[in-house]
Amino acid sequence: MHQYCAMYLVFLQDEYQQKIDKVFTELDIRLIVDDIAGIGYNDAEHDAKLRAVLQAARDKGVRFNKEKCVFDTTSITYFGHRLTTSSITPDPEKTKVLENMPTPQKQEELQTLLGMYNYLSRYIPNLATLNKPLRDLSKQQKFKWNTSHKEAKRGIQNAISKNLSYFDPDAKEIEVITDASQHGLGAQLSMDRATIAFASCSLSETEQRYSQMEKEMLAITFACKRFHLYLFGRTICMTTDHKPLELTFGKSIQRAPPRLQQMTLAIQLYDIKLRYKPGKTIPVADTLSHLHLADTDIELQVDMEILVHSVLQTIPIASQRLAQICRETTKDETLNSLLETIQVGWPNNKKSLDRKLGPFWNYCYELAVLDGLVVKGECIVIPRCMRAGILGQLHSSHLGVVKTKGKRARTSVFSPGITRDIERLFNQCKVCAKFAMNQHKEPMILHKIPDYPFQHVAADLFQINRQD
Repeated sequence: MHQYCAMYLVFLQDEYQQKIDKVFTELDIRLIVDDIAGIGYNDAEHDAKLRAVLQAARDKGVRFNKEKCVFDTTSITYFGHRLTTSSITPDPEKTKVLENMPTPQKQEELQTLLGMYNYLSRYIPNLATLNKPLRDLSKQQKFKWNTSHKEAKRGIQNAISKNLSYFDPDAKEIEVITDASQHGLGAQLSMDRATIAFASCSLSETEQRYSQMEKEMLAITFACKRFHLYLFGRTICMTTDHKPLELTFGKSIQRAPPRLQQMTLAIQLYDIKLRYKPGKTIPVADTLSHLHLADTDIELQVDMEILVHSVLQTIPIASQRLAQICRETTKDETLNSLLETIQVGWPNNKKSLDRKLGPFWNYCYELAVLDGLVVKGECIVIPRCMRAGILGQLHSSHLGVVKTKGKRARTSVFSPGITRDIERLFNQCKVCAKFAMNQHKEPMILHKIPDYPFQHVAADLFQINRQD
């Protein structure tokens, strides 16, 4: 169906579901999106249903992917469930994050883990008994992990895995809670406040150098990709603990940094409503991002870096000058503070910001760090010591104030107040003043003096006391 659409549409899944339902509507099978399950209590019933499905598909021109088909088996993974001849259990992929969660190495990580367990207490029978060894360890001054703590952690995680809710396509609200730490990403999928699945991954060395806003956006992109089967075609309530991301989410991507542009385009498939919650209210995603799996998402990283390098290559600045700007950036006190703020994350309000970074506050959504350079969108932020020289180069051709601002400055460089600086330089330039186009005032046209009263009568519209 995608070949008939210029882009993925929100209603595409519903349209596909209606068409595929018509193909197999008369057959005794289970059908959700593109997953088909036929259950037979014996070989004869199984084979009869299989022949009916294949015949209906042949009649309507539906093709199956041979590599994804499973026949004559006693267990299958179907839409987040593991179906066997004797039980229904959650898909192991949904609980892999808990089973393979790293062991806490210090008191802070243990406290984070206990916070997640308390948040999920309704899924853990006898939590107070199960987590007692962990609570006792959290009170000790010396952190020493042993077998009893390992068994307690395993028992709690098994209890969570067994009590996860099943996904209901008719649920009123689907919520995804995401978080990003310095080294990892975490995500929790919930339905009507019932937890469905967990996901986490580690950040590569390159991704660890992203700004905090880019990491939080990467967590959202990762969650959408990991939970695509549950999210596509539905309205999603996406929760984050990064307030600046909520303020800028949904704005025009033309002024956003390259990485944010790429990630914003990647999640256009989904109908997302973003909301902010303080970090202390989302302990599960916070724990998953700190005690994350060792896996990394290679595809996202490759696409992102290709875009970043293409942007740097298209900026109309020589490589020698770029290297000079990079060196001077490391020496500039204000830009060093700006670099740190971008990496750690912007505060929730301007009052909490360093005073010298005040001029950059209105551009916080647009600022990022690429290869040691601070960029605003696709423009490079110039260190203070180089601004006079850059302005001189911008004005060297005497193109006029409009062309200098629009065609040269806004496509390559940025500094706070650069528009005002260009206008001041233009007004002080003798060459520009000499050859500037001057609009001469029209002289007053004198009327002939009339020979007698009311020889010429003129009228105009005016107001008195706000009345015509």
